[in-house]
Amino acid sequence: MTDQEPTTLKEKLKKMRMPVSQINQFLAYIQGEKTKEANSSSKFKPVTSNTDDQLYTMAFKFYGLGLVIDGINVVITGRGMALPTFHGYKNKVKQIYPDATFDVQLVREDDSFVVAKESGQIVYSHQIGSPFENKEIKGAYCVIKFGGNEYLETLNSRDYNEMKNASKNPSTWDKWPSEFWLKSVIKRACKRHFNDITIELDKVDNEMFGLAERVKASDDKKANIIEAAKNVDVS
Repeated sequence: MTDQEPTTLKEKLKKMRMPVSQINQFLAYIQGEKTKEANSSSKFKPVTSNTDDQLYTMAFKFYGLGLVIDGINVVITGRGMALPTFHGYKNKVKQIYPDATFDVQLVREDDSFVVAKESGQIVYSHQIGSPFENKEIKGAYCVIKFGGNEYLETLNSRDYNEMKNASKNPSTWDKWPSEFWLKSVIKRACKRHFNDITIELDKVDNEMFGLAERVKASDDKKANIIEAAKNVDVS
């Protein structure tokens, strides 16, 4: 990126009245990623592959959804492609319900995850078997608490693989498996409990990483909340 390019991009962002703080977040992320990619021997350079016009288009799209492409809420994954992360979904909901809490976690091989619902409360135990090893991911869960209610959503490996294999960009899922696991389980939870808030974000995400229409209906049937006295033990 030359000295002139960020100024040109910055001026475009100012014209759409994007707050200066968000412009700075976006440009800092872009500059940081381009520096990393310039020093990397990998041919995979997702941010550098975008022109200023493409970067602007993506920034404008997510700004309209109330999110910033900052490497936390939204990450650029390729030319004209940006991934809303599980943080993005969480923070989108918290814009409306700031007191809502989320616990979004991976369950790996050697872990033990046991859960039950008692008198409306989610009671769960997650024992991490090998905390410092990158063991195979067996599942993911999202516990949401807000308005005096508690909810649990899970995602198993069968459903995850079906979603990935039927997606428009399965290779991208393979590059960031942990992120897609976490994003997929919170996206499923938000679709069930906060659909009015995240429906437009879902549409943008599905444009690049979503499932084919033929898979969506069957996957929706598989999605379920674990309730009263039902235990899940992944060990």
